[in-house]
Amino acid sequence: MSFPEPRWKKKQRRKNRLATLAKVALVFIAFIVLMFGGHLYGAKGNIRTAIGTFTGECRIKGNIRVMTGERIYHLPGQKYYPSTRINFIRGERWFCTEAEAQASGWRKAKTL
Repeated sequence: MSFPEPRWKKKQRRKNRLATLAKVALVFIAFIVLMFGGHLYGAKGNIRTAIGTFTGECRIKGNIRVMTGERIYHLPGQKYYPSTRINFIRGERWFCTEAEAQASGWRKAKTL
């Protein structure tokens, strides 16, 4: 006579599958970024930024103004940071450091 599997064991197995799936997805995203230069995700070939974007490590928002095309980055704590949305299709992206943003030709937002 066999007993049914305990609930905690099923939950643990499901959690392990989700963790494995998340790792596979991260590797796939990194592969796409390396293959296509990051244009799909706004990372421009920088694998650290690409992975940091999806893990939440990179918190600087690179925004492009619609009317002027000006490239501006917003830091956490600045006035418009919470309302700034990243649109990868328009070329907006995340940065891990201010130096990376400036090297890519973006300027810091003037509002504090």
